Amino acid sequence: MVGEYGAIAAARRVLADCGARPARDLDGEFAAVKNIDQLWPREVRQYTSKPWGTGADGTTWLLRNGAELWLPTPAEQDARYDEVYGEREREQQRRHRSGVDLRSGFVPAPRYARPEGSDTPPQSNPLADRLASAG
Repeated sequence: MVGEYGAIAAARRVLADCGARPARDLDGEFAAVKNIDQLWPREVRQYTSKPWGTGADGTTWLLRNGAELWLPTPAEQDARYDEVYGEREREQQRRHRSGVDLRSGFVPAPRYARPEGSDTPPQSNPLADRLASAG
């Protein structure tokens, strides 16, 4: 089975080289494993290397851990990408358009600063005071 899969995957790469590529799944996340989001979630991928090896050993690990191997058309690959990430991306776009973006770089005011126009002395910051006197 591993040999047959490899041969089919090689033929698919030839088609991709001819321009048959997905429009949404640009990184090829769903090119070989339909449920990659369950086996190795995107949120974990940025901090870890893939938990399987290469070749037959990697395929064996994937199959033993419930991977749904597939060779989708570019349209099927994009449909799976949209199924998994579409709503999340649409929500991010809505927030961005409305000006509410949690990753916008919001910086809160310093905690121990004196409010502008206030006669109240600023609160002391024991750690900052200790660091300043040690310096």
